[in-house]
Amino acid sequence: MKVILLTNILSLGKKGEIKEVNDGYAMNYLLPEKKAQLATALNISRLQETRLTPQAREQSYQRFYKILENQKINFIRKASEQGHLFQAVSTADVVRMLEEKYNISIKPKWLGKPLHFKSPGEFKIIISLPDQPPLNLNIDIKTE
Repeated sequence: MKVILLTNILSLGKKGEIKEVNDGYAMNYLLPEKKAQLATALNISRLQETRLTPQAREQSYQRFYKILENQKINFIRKASEQGHLFQAVSTADVVRMLEEKYNISIKPKWLGKPLHFKSPGEFKIIISLPDQPPLNLNIDIKTE
């Protein structure tokens, strides 16, 4: 049975590889543990779409830098009289805002340590793309 590996498996291969394995191994271990998925035509085409050549990846990162250079992301939150936000601005909020506002999809781990801003103000965060120089992004949190 052919499967696509979803994680690195020491004795079998690396994530994204297509491997031929015994039916029992696939059905009893790899598939239930979500370590692999069946290598159907649809899954193989999805895998090929996600594999970017180094040149395509570099172009994607350059687009990313061009769009986000000197940009500011604004958040408006409700706050108490003392100035503490009722809802913090987190890593997930920043990722979601980048997707909505700029149509850019990033991984939360590229933002470094988890973000958790509980007060209004201006903050700088660093986005670290793989094999690229860091990018500074400004976040402005205002109260209603």
